[in-house]
Formats: sequence, structure tokens, C-alpha cells
Amino acid sequence: MFALHEFFIKGSRSSGSHVLIHLSEPQPGDTHGSYLFSVAEIQSKKPALVQAVQQLLDEADKMYSSSTLDHREAFEHMVRMINGTKLPVHRIGSVNWFFGAMNDGLLLFTATGKVRAELFYQKGSSLGSLTIHKPTPPAADTIFDEVSEGRMKTTDTLFVSSPNTGGHISSDILARMLLTQGAEKASSIIEQKLNTARTGEPYGGLFLEASDEPVIVPPVDPVEAPLPVAVTPENVDQTQAAVKAKAKGLMSRLKRQKKVEKAPPPPPKHASERAKSKPKKRVETNFRPRQMKREEPLHSLILIMLGRAIFIVLSNIFLLLKSAAVGVWRGSIMVLLLITNKGNQRNTIKEQVAMSMNEHRHAVRKAPLLSKILFALTVVSAIVFVGSLIHLRIKDNARVRETARSNEIQAIEDKLLAAEKSLLYSDKDRARSLIAEAEHDVAGFAIIDPEDVTKKASFEQSLAELELTLRDVRIVPSTLIADLSQANPNAAPTKLFLLGDELFAFGGEEDVIYRISLLTGNVVPNPHSAFPTLLGAALGGTDEEPQLSFLTEQSNLATFDLAAGALQSLELEKSQSSAFAAMAMYNNRLYTLDAGRGQILRHDRTQTGFSRGDIWLTAPEPSLLDGVDMAIDGNVYALTKAGGVFKYSRGNQQAFAVKGLEPGLASPTSLWTSTDSRYLYITEPSEQRVVILTKQGITVGQFISDSWQMPISALSYNNNTIVLDGGKIYSFEF
Repeated sequence: MFALHEFFIKGSRSSGSHVLIHLSEPQPGDTHGSYLFSVAEIQSKKPALVQAVQQLLDEADKMYSSSTLDHREAFEHMVRMINGTKLPVHRIGSVNWFFGAMNDGLLLFTATGKVRAELFYQKGSSLGSLTIHKPTPPAADTIFDEVSEGRMKTTDTLFVSSPNTGGHISSDILARMLLTQGAEKASSIIEQKLNTARTGEPYGGLFLEASDEPVIVPPVDPVEAPLPVAVTPENVDQTQAAVKAKAKGLMSRLKRQKKVEKAPPPPPKHASERAKSKPKKRVETNFRPRQMKREEPLHSLILIMLGRAIFIVLSNIFLLLKSAAVGVWRGSIMVLLLITNKGNQRNTIKEQVAMSMNEHRHAVRKAPLLSKILFALTVVSAIVFVGSLIHLRIKDNARVRETARSNEIQAIEDKLLAAEKSLLYSDKDRARSLIAEAEHDVAGFAIIDPEDVTKKASFEQSLAELELTLRDVRIVPSTLIADLSQANPNAAPTKLFLLGDELFAFGGEEDVIYRISLLTGNVVPNPHSAFPTLLGAALGGTDEEPQLSFLTEQSNLATFDLAAGALQSLELEKSQSSAFAAMAMYNNRLYTLDAGRGQILRHDRTQTGFSRGDIWLTAPEPSLLDGVDMAIDGNVYALTKAGGVFKYSRGNQQAFAVKGLEPGLASPTSLWTSTDSRYLYITEPSEQRVVILTKQGITVGQFISDSWQMPISALSYNNNTIVLDGGKIYSFEF
């Protein structure tokens, strides 16, 4: 049997375009499976054309249900009737129409206009598609000009729809839906998608596929089928029908195609004959059952004979098993008597066994040849039957496993797609939950065959990309500005400082300040063995005479002679408990991060350097005991080893929290900003990332690059971010 599944969207502009779907399924007792179906799109603002097509469909259905002709002749008769009707197509509109019938697997159809008709067939492990109707304009005096026929396999699916579905549902998408979802669910999915499109146009279509279950239609009362109102002998062209066969393939199954011209219908029956065959009244429904001749089909007879044969085989098997059980019982008793020799019956049993064997040999020799053949056939049939049951069981189990596997893969893909959509609409909470569920499913995804390795790797790659998107991670291309290893193979500075168009890289175990020109890329090393381990740098002085100062590990100051390229000692008064971790200069005053006391000190300039410094914070901050860096733009920002970022103004701590950063800072190394920058730049080598925040703590993004190994310091220059990574300096656009 076959099954029809339709979809329909009315649309909001139905006054200009209408879609009519007509379905008629088999009556109860119709074992051949007779179907009549039609999809028509009428483009006309006048209802006359729509009403005319609808009336033609009703008349064709009545004609088909009451016809005594065979399937092919009845269908051709309907087509001639439609062609003989003077539809005002060319005058008030246009029609895209597919009209078909199916009986016992034989498909007959005809079409006109741009209606979409495709056949999907099994092609290896996927589905192939074939367009069975090419857009053709109707002739001036007919609607349909040819009839095609072919046999559909049980693996084939016919799809027919109005032409405007092609812009939303492609053939590839249809093939995937049919392969994974089936025609019934595919029709529901298409209807939902076209409704969601909200184009305002009407859509309609249907699927015809093989069905394991017969279509059950409730019995209805027949109705009288009057003569067609729109079609009478007076308005049908009385020319002789001309049918011309020509070959055309529906894959390898479309066997023939006919040119159909206007021809008169068969002469009307005599009044007495019509009275005899007059149908009784029936209920009009969307699905129009029709009366069919009750005859026993060949496949039903085959099934009955097969059932009888199976019963006979099973009966023989039962008798055989019964005989075997009796024989085993008797044999067990005989073996027991042979072993125990109870009542001296051992010799008697031996004689009985020998006599029985001789009798069986004699019986086999004397048995008729037909009996021997029947016995052999019975044994072979039993073996084949049992083997078939085992094979079907194995096949069913494999199908269940395949379905479960397909559902598992589909569930993961659905969650990944839903997470991607949630990120697109900035619903990070839902995306995070879906990603966690997908990660759990992928972790439990078992590797059964080699294709599963690729599939799992694809899932893991998709999860990694979603994680990056969720965390606002941006993979950026970076440009190498300078390679310090060319000047010193052991170069590994830890800090960057920007002065005009020059970079100063310093710190680490090397007692060298590297001076890099951002204009030429030239690198000049300046050794400073007298001032080991520099921790930070700050710029003071005036625009005419800038003074670049460095903080040493011993909490001392040294000023850098830009002309000579050498460090000179600079006085900095401090208490014995001070342990300066970083410094910054603002308004010609020096600010130091005192990790020894959890304080920030402000030092005024003296004639020889800077004063001891005043406690600037109104209250000590214990977190600053692990401070690693600081920056000033009018407000003071401090960074700790544990990833804390603090903001101070006029010595008071301000409300500040890092928002939207996943994962949070754990072991950052540097913090940079300036009065000209709108952002804070933080590096975290353990995560190989540069984090950029607004000065309100909102995450702008976290940046990674395939070129970086351990980005340890970063700053901004001319709309670019400069990154220090070991002995190399990179830049990327931001």
C-alpha cells in the first residue's frame, strides 16, 4: 500500500494566488491501493477560474470512482474530459497543475505549467532525486498534452508541490529529511518552515510513499453521482482521440508517455444501465473514498497459500519434535538399563536395538521416493524457516541500533544548532546549558565504526568553536614587529613601555633594555649590569626633556639617558618595610605599588629624585600584598597575582568588577592603560591570551593567536595592540 501526506499554507494574498490540493485514498477492501491526487496553483484575481478547477476535480473524482474501465483507461478518460472543458486560463489567469493516479504501484500522471514534481529514489546509503516534470506552457486549446506512466518501488517517494516552495526547500534538504525523518514528519516540518517564512504566499504539496500499514478509511454511504455539470457532450470536442506512445524514463521505471488530445468521452450509458449502476449517496469529505470492484488480488492468494504452507511445516516440526522427545525418553531408560543391567535385561535391550535399527533401515529402503523427497523438503523448509526467523531478528536488532544511533547523532546536532542560535541572540545562559549537555553527549558517544571517529572529532571541533564564541574569544592574525633573539639569542624580557614611536622591552633574567623603533623595526640592546632585574618603568619630566625611569628589584630608581642609552641612579626614599612591585607616573608625581604593606604611595619630586612618599590609600588593601602591576589615567588601577583588578580615585577604592570574562583571570602578569586609551589591557600567559576590558570592567574580548606562546605584556599603539611574547614582539589590529 501507499500513503499520502499533504501540507498546506493559505497565505495572506490568496486573492491573487490560490492552491488547491485534492486527495482521494482507497476504499475499505481495496487491496490494490487506488489513489487520485492533484496539486494546482491558480494565479487569478477572479474566483471563476478557481471554482472551475475545483469543479473539474470533483467531476474527475466521481468519474474515476464510478468508472468500470481499468486504471489506465479511466485516467486517460478523465484527462480527455478536463481537456474538453473550456477553461478561461489564457483570458483571466494561469494554472500550474499536477494531476495523477496510483493503482497497485502503477503511477499515471500529467502536468502543465511550472508545478514542482520530483521522485526520490534509493541511491546507495542516500537518496537521489529526479525531476519528472519540466515547466511547459499549456497549449492554446488544451490543459494537458501528455500522460506519463511508471512503476514506483517501495523505496521511492513522490513529491509534488506548488512551484514557489523551491525557494525555501531545496531538493537536497528534502532528500535529507526523507532519509532521516520520513515523509509524514517531513510534511509537518515543511509546513512549519513555510509558515515561519511569512511571505504571505500560499503553498501546498504532498508526498506519496510506500506504507507498511494499509490505509483504513471508515465506511461511507454512497451518493448518487450526477452527470458532470461543467462537462457535457455538447461542450466537448467530438474529434477522434489520438494517442501516441513515446518512451521516456522515470529513472528506469517510467515506461511510457502519451500525447493526449481532446477526444469525446465514451457514449453515455442507456438510461436503464445508469439506473442499475447508480451509486448510492455518500458523505463528502476531504478524502473521497470510492467504490471499487471486490476481487481477490494475486498477492492475497499468495499470502494465503504461504500461510497454509507454514502451518503444514510447523505441524510437521511439532510432530518431529514430539517423536524426538519420546525417543529421547525411551533412549534414556534403555541406557539406564544397559548400565545397571537391572533384571538381566541388558542382552534383551541389545537385541531390541539391533532389531529396531534393521527395521528402520528396511523401512527407509522400501519407502517410496516421493516420501523421501517430501521428508527432505520438510527438513530443508524447517531449516530455512528457522534461519529466516533468526535473520529477521538480527535485522530488526540492527535496525533498532541504527535508529538509536541516528537519534543520538541528531540530538547532538540539534543541541549544537540550538546553542549557536542562542549565541546569535545573545542568550548566553541557554547557550551555556546546551553546550554542557552536548559535551556530556559527545563524551558518551561510543566509537563503533571508523566513521564515528570523524563524526566525534567534528562534534568536538564544533563544541570548541562554540566555547570560543561563548567566551568572546577572538583568534586574531598577528604580525611580527621585532625578533629580539637576533640581537641576543637569550632575550626574554617581561615588560613593555611605550615612548613616542619607540618600545622599551626589559625585565627578566637578562640585564638588557631593548630599544625598538616601531617605524623601522630596528632593535638596539642596552646592557645595565649595575641595575639588575627591572620591574617597571614610568615617564616623567617635560615634553622637551622627558625622563624615563625604571624601578629595580631592590626598590631603587634609575633614570635612562635616552641619548647615551645608559642607566643612572636616581634617589628614592623609602621605609625598610617597603617592597615596590610596580610604579607609574602622573602629573610629575611617582606612584608606587608597595606589596610589602598593601599600600599605594605617592612620591613628590625632589632635587635629587623622589621623596619617601605618602600613604595614598585611605585604608590598606590586603589583596595588594600580592600586587604585580599598576596603571594610571587619572584613576589608579592595580592588578594582583590572583587575578584581582582594583580601581582607586583620590585614595578611595571604587566599585569595579570584571564582567563577562570566561574563564576569569587566574594568574595575570601585566596591566596597561593611559589617558589616551579607553581600555585596560591585561595579559595572562597561562591562558595564552590578551584580555581587553572597558574602564567600567566590561569584557570587550579576549584575544589569542596561533603565533603566540606566552604573551606576557601588552599595550596599545595607533589602533593596534602590541604584544610581548618571549623574545618576539607582535601586533594585531584593535
